[in-house]
Order: sequence, then C-alpha cells, then structure tokens
Amino acid sequence: MANDNFWLGVMLGNLFSKKGNNGEQKGGCLGKIIGILVIIGIGNLAIKYYGIKGILIPIAILIAAFALLVFLSIKLNYAKDTATFFLNLYNEGKYTQAIDYIEQEPKEKIEKVFKKYPDVALVAGFSYRFGRGCDVNPQKAFEYFEKVKNKSNEAAGCYGAMLITGEGCNADAKTGIVYLKNAIVGNVPYACYEYGKLLFNGEFLEKNETDGKKFLRIASENGVQEATDFLNNIL
Repeated sequence: MANDNFWLGVMLGNLFSKKGNNGEQKGGCLGKIIGILVIIGIGNLAIKYYGIKGILIPIAILIAAFALLVFLSIKLNYAKDTATFFLNLYNEGKYTQAIDYIEQEPKEKIEKVFKKYPDVALVAGFSYRFGRGCDVNPQKAFEYFEKVKNKSNEAAGCYGAMLITGEGCNADAKTGIVYLKNAIVGNVPYACYEYGKLLFNGEFLEKNETDGKKFLRIASENGVQEATDFLNNIL
C-alpha cells in the first residue's frame, strides 16, 4: 500500500513540476519529493482511520489536482491563443475577420490579452485608424492605442500623434509630445516622422528645420512613405 502511495506521489510531483521551453522538466526532483511526502502522509493517515478504502482519498486528491491544472492551463493559454489567432488572421490579410474576432470576445477577457500581448491592441488601433477591415474610426483607434500606450512604443507614438492633433480625442499637445518623444527613444519610425514634421513646421515645438529634417530622414530610411513625400516637397 505504501508503494501505491509512493507512485501516486510521483505522479502528483510530476503534475506540479514545471517544463521549460524545450520540454525538459524543471524542478522535477523537488516536485516528486513533495508529492511523495504529501501523498504518503495523507495515504497512511487515510488507511489508518478508514482502512483499505482510505487509498481512495489520495487518488481523489490526485484527480482533483490534475483537473485544477487542466483548468488553469486553459485559462492561462487563453491570452496566448487569442493573440496568436488574431495576429495570424491579420498577417494573412483577413482584416475584417480579425477585427470581428476581437470585437466579439468578452471585454474583461480581451483586456487581459492586451496586457500580455499589447501588439493585439496596437494592430486593432491601426485597423480603425486606417480602415483596414473596418470603417475608419479615430475614436476607437485612439482607445486601443491608449490601452497599451505604456507597453508599446509604437502605440505610444500613435497615441501621442493623435493627442497632439485631437484626432479621435480631446487635443492635449503637451502630453502628446511627451509620448511622441518616448516613442522616438524607442526607435519608432512613424514617431520620428511626426516629430520631425512638428519641428520643421514649428508646430507645438520651437521651429528647428535642421533637426526636423534629421528625424524625417530617419523615418524615410525606415520605410515611412509620408516622410519621404514630405522631404521631396521641401528639398
């Protein structure tokens, strides 16, 4: 009977041992020891007080532990699975399906996805700002960027640019410039374009054509077509 408890303990230990990215068991030895001690202790007490039927108690504990881990696994994987599915749809050019999928998910769950995978909110913001798979909606775009403005440099840049102009929100140039600068530090090309344009034109910032051109060139060299067009018009 003690032997049965021993192997039940090993099974419990395996359940609570973590696996690394390569599938290798981590903390397996400690997990097995703890599992063995717990199950043997409970099993022996159960047999002492309930006789042979007491073996059912550690078995029930093992089943309950397994069910709990399955539940937690499903719950924890929700954010990853949702983000992966959405981004795959978007990358395949299925913009409408991607946006519909996000909009249909429960709000409280999707907020958790944004916290772990800010790119989901960022891409949704792009969709509503530029009309990819949906009608252009600056208000919704701004809301999505705002959700992850402190988690994504790209979102910070878009959030800042929209705040400065009041696109989809109440204008707040001072705060917008702060976020735009944060995005520049994060090497976001689009933010460099917006900031360079402001510097060159002297809008909300002291006019500085030299620095303005510098940031516009950075943006242009990194694929921002608007920056290239702007430079072509002023040179």
